[in-house]
Amino acid sequence: MVYCLLSLPVSLSFACWISHCCFFISCLLFSFSAGVSQKTSSEYFPRPLSLTEFLLAQPRQSSFSDVMGIVVHAFPARDVYMEGTMRHGRDYVIVDHIKCPILLTLWKDFESIEGCVIDEAMPTMPIIIAMRVRVLTENYISLSTQPSSVILVAPDGLEARELDCWCERNISELVHMIFDNKSYTDPAILLPPVRAPTLTAISSVASFTRFDRATVWIKGRVEIADLVSFLRSGNVYFFKVHSMFGYGLDFFIHDDTGYVSVVTLGAEAEKIIGLSAFQLYQTVDDEFFGLYRQVHRHLERKNLLCYIKHSSDVIRSTAIAKFTVVTCYLC
Repeated sequence: MVYCLLSLPVSLSFACWISHCCFFISCLLFSFSAGVSQKTSSEYFPRPLSLTEFLLAQPRQSSFSDVMGIVVHAFPARDVYMEGTMRHGRDYVIVDHIKCPILLTLWKDFESIEGCVIDEAMPTMPIIIAMRVRVLTENYISLSTQPSSVILVAPDGLEARELDCWCERNISELVHMIFDNKSYTDPAILLPPVRAPTLTAISSVASFTRFDRATVWIKGRVEIADLVSFLRSGNVYFFKVHSMFGYGLDFFIHDDTGYVSVVTLGAEAEKIIGLSAFQLYQTVDDEFFGLYRQVHRHLERKNLLCYIKHSSDVIRSTAIAKFTVVTCYLC
């Protein structure tokens, strides 16, 4: 009787030990079959968000997100000099049911390991799950791997299979959207205008010491006379990047609570005054002849809805603006 009573907990402990071993081995097999690198195989995998949920959640720069999407295109790999070192990476366009393509960049080991798996599966447009990827404002809004990210290629799950079936039914539209319309570069798709409840008061943004959010939407007015005087005083910056000629504007935007200095670059600057870089360059040579009428037509009785971020050190070295406009809309 004593032997039986003593053997009962021993057998239960042994059974529990066997159960834990089986669970651990099954986790390792799952990680291996999913193509996860050894450095991330022991991490806990939360349920990934769809790209639809990701974009509707108003993602903020420098935050982390989990997404699932279809890889519809892979750009050539590239080497970029960043933070004092040369980094190897590659951009991929991913999309889901919302048909809002977004760029995902794989860097270093992610490109050399998971990127190779994606490349082999590209003829079938594979499904991927990207976890703990960083949200950036490059290309309006995009995603990028960082050391603790996890990339799963061709996961076996119900949601992934449903997305794959949807892709097969919409393949021609996806190809047209990516290769003909280049929708992954369209701010109206990536960052469409938001409603009033999601706006931030300019007074909160102007309080730089208290404002710690990376990106926000604001809405206000640009004084036409002030903008023209800024242009006359030299607050317009011409630049050339990859054979593309553009310019930037440094000006103030205000609402009922306060004002803030912002800078706009390239296509976003053209939205505000309605002049291409070449037209503005000619206008500068002609001492701004007709500039006031041009600006007045675009800005009279209109508000400027802006998605802004903190200006980089490079921008601050040439402009006084604390914030840079990612995209904007006249409304």
